Amino acid sequence: MVLLHGFMESGLTWLRMAKTLEADYDVILVDARAHGRSDRPETPLTPELLAEDAAALIETLTLQQPILFGRSNGAVTAVLVALAQPTLARALILEEPPLGGMPRPNVQPDGAQGGGNWFEAWLSWLRGLRQQPHLERIASSAARWPHGIPVLPDEPVWPEEEFVPWVEALAQFDTTVFRRKISFWSLLPYVGQLAQIPAPILLMGGNPEYGSLVPEGAEEAAEWRGRTVVRFARAGHLVSRGRSFGGCLAAVQRFLREQTPPQ
Repeated sequence: MVLLHGFMESGLTWLRMAKTLEADYDVILVDARAHGRSDRPETPLTPELLAEDAAALIETLTLQQPILFGRSNGAVTAVLVALAQPTLARALILEEPPLGGMPRPNVQPDGAQGGGNWFEAWLSWLRGLRQQPHLERIASSAARWPHGIPVLPDEPVWPEEEFVPWVEALAQFDTTVFRRKISFWSLLPYVGQLAQIPAPILLMGGNPEYGSLVPEGAEEAAEWRGRTVVRFARAGHLVSRGRSFGGCLAAVQRFLREQTPPQ
């Protein structure tokens, strides 16, 4: 199973999920370019480029029909890999693929991150994380919780095995990406091609009221017929984190039992 993270994450942000799945699968955690410990090439980030990287990894490791589990932009990567090589993947698990808009930032009630300068303020904070000692950046991130994160307003800070890798991924992220051409990926241009993928697909979406990028009713489109779709009413964009982790894990395990019986 290859786990493909989302924008500004890293392979280790899958740690909690990977530790659960590793009893039944060889789990591979990937750092996309400009993320985690991967290279920082001076190239635009595009969906096609990240899909080429993922396909090259699968080929280099000589993986035989892996399951591709992608979160957010990583879900777009998974779809593009499967479209390029329809028989490559045994199954696709798509957590919150962007099907409309971008996650809404939670701004401070006092407006500290509001207005037209919230992005610059956030970016300045993000750059500062890299310069801070580990414990200081953890404390800084906990103090800002949950502002700027597409989770429920009353969502408690995630467990350590989710929160700490997420903070480290923010510190490792190549912020120079924002100075270059960047595609904030969407699955919409490729939805009409899903029928070309013979592998079973699980689509998992949160609640649009809390920042889900799977709009209400999107899964009812003809392209998703015959696919497995699960909604999480008490989750935003990050359905495999925090309080919704258990429900997400149960949906994944049920899908894998039903759609990908042991070979």
